[in-house]
Amino acid sequence: PPSHFSPLFKVEYLFEISLDVVAETGTQSPFRNVVRVNVLAPPSLCGATSFMPLVAYDFVAPSEVILRPFWIEDKSTDVCGICKASFGLITRKHHCRRCGKVFCSSCCVDFVLMKDLGFDKPERVCKKCKAELDKK
Repeated sequence: PPSHFSPLFKVEYLFEISLDVVAETGTQSPFRNVVRVNVLAPPSLCGATSFMPLVAYDFVAPSEVILRPFWIEDKSTDVCGICKASFGLITRKHHCRRCGKVFCSSCCVDFVLMKDLGFDKPERVCKKCKAELDKK
């Protein structure tokens, strides 16, 4: 990169920590519950001692940074996001790896390789996301 730019690092888990700080100010983010998020951060932030036990980083280009969608919590819904079937002992909840929403097995049956989201094997997707991916 040109010398007038600071180097950036891919940081895992730092985004969750940052959101805890942001949450104290009352600001919300769609990524507040993501288990693992990669973001760019300057080396000065990566080197902060309070972050070191939780942070793994290496140099990456901005195009390599992956933000996965917000993952809807299981407890936040009792019905499928498409067919509205009630969840219970027989009808189980499944998350679409593309949109993060909750569906029954009938509405989330397809598996698609989504390298743009950082997956290295086919992952479960809902009917809506499958239709959108098929259009591409």
